[in-house]
Amino acid sequence: FKELITEEKNYYTLNLDKLSQFNHSNAILYQLLHPFGFRDWESVYDLKDAETGKVVSSATHLLEKNRNELLIFVKEDQPNNIEIKIFETDKDVKFGTSVLKIEEVEKIEEIDQHLAYFDADKLRFPLSIRLAQTKDKFFPLGLQMKQKKVSHFLRDEKVPTSIKKQTWVLCSNQEIVWVINHRISEKFKVTENTKKCLKISCLKA
Repeated sequence: FKELITEEKNYYTLNLDKLSQFNHSNAILYQLLHPFGFRDWESVYDLKDAETGKVVSSATHLLEKNRNELLIFVKEDQPNNIEIKIFETDKDVKFGTSVLKIEEVEKIEEIDQHLAYFDADKLRFPLSIRLAQTKDKFFPLGLQMKQKKVSHFLRDEKVPTSIKKQTWVLCSNQEIVWVINHRISEKFKVTENTKKCLKISCLKA
C-alpha cells in the first residue's frame, strides 16, 4: 500500500507505472481496492488500460483512471444547492469532508494550493461556500483580470472529472473569490496596498 498509493487531500492516487513492475498486478489491485468496497473486478482491472476519465463505482467510492494513475474518491452525496455562510467571527467552517480555517495574518507566509490569502478589505461578509456550478465564472489569479468559466479553468488545469464534480467555491457577495484548492481571484489578491491580510486554509476534516 505504501509503495503504490499516496494519500492526497481528499482522495488517494494509485501509481500504475509502479504497479506494472510487480508480478500478479491484478491480485495486488484486488488486495488494495477490496477495502474500498469494489466488487466488479473485471471493470477494475480494465481501468489499467482505459482512457483517462473512465470511472468504476462501488457503494462508497469512485475509482477514476487519470493518465498513469487510478484515483480513489469517497462518494459525496452532497446536494448541489447547499450554501454555507461564513460570518466575520467564524474561525473554523466545515463543508463536505473538509474544513476552512480562517485567520488574520500580517503577511503572506507559506505558499500551497490549499492556502489562500486575501485583501480582507475587499471581502464582504458573510462569505459563502457552495459547489461550483456549470455557469460559474471568475478572474483567475495571473490572467490579468481576464474572466474565465470555472469549468474551463479546471479543464485547462487537467483536473480529473471526479474532482471537478466535488469542487467548492468561496464567494463574497455572490462573486467567486477562490476556487478552493485551485486558484484565487485576481480581484481579491494581496497587493502592496493591502492593510489587512486574511489567510484561509482548507484542511481535511
